[in-house]
Parts: sequence; C-alpha cells; structure tokens
Amino acid sequence: MASLQAIDVRVEYDRISKVQPVLHEIHQALSTLLAENTSTSIDLTSLPFSPEELDALLTFLGKGEVEAQLRSLGDSMFWETQYAGVWIVEHYNSNQELMNRYVEITWIPEMLMAYSEDIQASIEQLHVKLHPSEI
Repeated sequence: MASLQAIDVRVEYDRISKVQPVLHEIHQALSTLLAENTSTSIDLTSLPFSPEELDALLTFLGKGEVEAQLRSLGDSMFWETQYAGVWIVEHYNSNQELMNRYVEITWIPEMLMAYSEDIQASIEQLHVKLHPSEI
C-alpha cells in the first residue's frame, strides 16, 4: 500500500467546461426566438465564471457586424456576435466600471428600440421644422 501513496495523482478540471451549458442554452434560446418570437436574457455577471471561462465564451461567440453604444447615466454597449440574434450587452456606471453583462438572444435588444412616445415626439418636431409657417 505504501507504494500506491507514493504515486503522484493530479485531478485536472477543465475550467472552460462551464461554458458548454451556456452555449447549449443559447442554442435553445435561438430556436425559441425563431419558433415562438420569444427573447431570452442570460445574466453573465450572476454566473460563477472565472475570467478564463468568460473569455472563452466571448471568444467562441465572436463579434458580428453590428455594434451600438447608448449614453445615459452610464454607457451601455451592445454588439451582435457572429451568431445572428445573439447579442452581448454591457452596462457601465458613470465611472466606467462594468455593472452588468448579458447575453441577449433577441432580434434587437429592447434598449435599442425606439418607443412610440419618442417617435410621436419626433413626428411633431419634424412637422414644426418642415412647416415653420404654421407656428
């Protein structure tokens, strides 16, 4: 028995393996988006990812053709991954510290969509500029 204890045994854990379930969830969410027009959001900041795992996920998803920035109390960054309908959304505070990071599976992130009230205000603004004599 003493000779067995002398054998150096190491158990290696694949730290990137936690990424796989998230990728399967994204795959299922894309199918749901297409079949049922239902969006899904995955809060990456709530998942127990190591920096290496998060990097592996973002590298796997890659960057697509669309990026947007929203400037409000803090910046929000949006980019579509190389997979259409899969978006990375990051929210920063006024000190540019990352507050939240999500994978959103949707046609377009809701925060980027114009609201009907804003469109109505734009119609009114354009009307005033196009017809100044009516003022």
